Amino acid sequence: MKILIVDDYEQILKLVTKFLQARGYATVTARNGAEGVRVAKAEQPDLILMDIQMPLMNGINAMKLLKSMPSTKHIPIFAFTALAIPDAGKRLIKIGFDGFIPKPIDLQELLRNIEKFARGKR
Repeated sequence: MKILIVDDYEQILKLVTKFLQARGYATVTARNGAEGVRVAKAEQPDLILMDIQMPLMNGINAMKLLKSMPSTKHIPIFAFTALAIPDAGKRLIKIGFDGFIPKPIDLQELLRNIEKFARGKR
């Protein structure tokens, strides 16, 4: 399974990439929403972890753009954020995200969410 990680924070990209690759997942990365859209179109990942607050294009706009394009609308996108608003996960799912993974990252919770998603794809 290939996972696209979109986050403007280099340390998060490195941490999550290393963690997921050590567990057998293929990963690709992008550092902002616009780059994330380009990488998603080119790489066709099985899952996208999308930060919300990023330069050039935020995660919400990137998700909406990906969900509007025939070539990427099928790709599940999990909001991957420390967004500090009440019920952030519920709100983000309501606007179109397929899941929510809060920051700070609990790597075991991240893995549980990805494994749950992977089991549902079989």
